[in-house]
Amino acid sequence: MIKLNSQLNKLQISPILLVVLTTVSATISTNAFAQISPQPLPTPTQFDNSIDPVIQKLSGTWQGEDPSGSDTLTFIFTPQGKLFLVSTNSNKLSTAVELRYKVNANIQPMHLDVILPNVSRPVLTIFELTADGKMRLQLEGTDVGKSRPKEFSMRATVFEKTSDSTMLPKNIHILDPLKGN
Repeated sequence: MIKLNSQLNKLQISPILLVVLTTVSATISTNAFAQISPQPLPTPTQFDNSIDPVIQKLSGTWQGEDPSGSDTLTFIFTPQGKLFLVSTNSNKLSTAVELRYKVNANIQPMHLDVILPNVSRPVLTIFELTADGKMRLQLEGTDVGKSRPKEFSMRATVFEKTSDSTMLPKNIHILDPLKGN
């Protein structure tokens, strides 16, 4: 993780986005890792992204304030299990990191796992879709290899769905943390 953190720092990614990246890394599909390793990822539950109502509600563009209040976080969820973390720097240049995600909607609060490329352990977190159409996501205190939070903290991030679009904005550079670009 330290190696990945240093690579991301070279890319001038904000510390909050770095926390989000590691948190969201728990959600990447375990199917990709099944091809690499015959042993399943250490997750406490089975995930099924075919739960259409939740995936349909989750699919789209979401924005929320970083718990420190310094940055706006943008997540783009696709129905195919891709998650893009979008960051815009002070020069208005946008970059994105592509991750994978898995959802278990059979447990409350729902489980969200996000995995960074080539990271064997996921970041485990929880989320809920609120009655007013927002998403509450526990980012604070999550990291690769840590246990899944059992409840939301007072500083859980609340995201608003800004679009049903699952397409990345034009002129966005997709970062590859493994290549350092």
